[in-house]
Amino acid sequence: MRRLSKESPSGKLRAVKKAPEGIRCLEDSVDTENRPRITKQDYLRKGMFFLATAVSVGVGLVMFPLLPATSRLMFVAALDILAIWIICSRTVVGTYVEMYERMKSKVMHDSASGKHSSPPQPSKSLDFLLYLFLKKEDRLTAIGDLHEQFYEVLVTFGLWQARVCYAKNVLSSLWPLIARKLQRPFAKLLLRLGLGVLEEWIRRMGR
Repeated sequence: MRRLSKESPSGKLRAVKKAPEGIRCLEDSVDTENRPRITKQDYLRKGMFFLATAVSVGVGLVMFPLLPATSRLMFVAALDILAIWIICSRTVVGTYVEMYERMKSKVMHDSASGKHSSPPQPSKSLDFLLYLFLKKEDRLTAIGDLHEQFYEVLVTFGLWQARVCYAKNVLSSLWPLIARKLQRPFAKLLLRLGLGVLEEWIRRMGR
């Protein structure tokens, strides 16, 4: 089949072949493939958000009339904190889902192109916390020992188990260091001031 196009600059009509059906179908399918699709994680995230909202509202409607007048203000404040936590958790879950999708697509692209990604590394944030609290002469030794334990657990169990174990080891190493810092007079003064302000705020809320 041939169709006549618009008149050419030379004043003559030129014939243009129609594209084959297969090519036209392929061109039409490009836009549909690039459309954003709603995944199971999106449905799960929205379901958790609406379920938590419904539960918090239901509990508030049931418990609010039963509370004394002095406790209603604290109950409303707790509901506000719960609502803020729900909104923040929804944002955090969405962020981690997007990070997981990007990481998965990168891994699939590297495997398809023949590239090999670098081996997993321990958390830099936890390393930085150790770097802050450890003495200068103890940093390399302590962090190196924790990295060796991370790779041992990684080979034996897997990635997420290694990350959990590494976080637990870092926190258990930080606790004596933080407790030692709190024994200083200036830290004790700040702690007492903070606890005093918190106690006064709770006392005012209970009036």
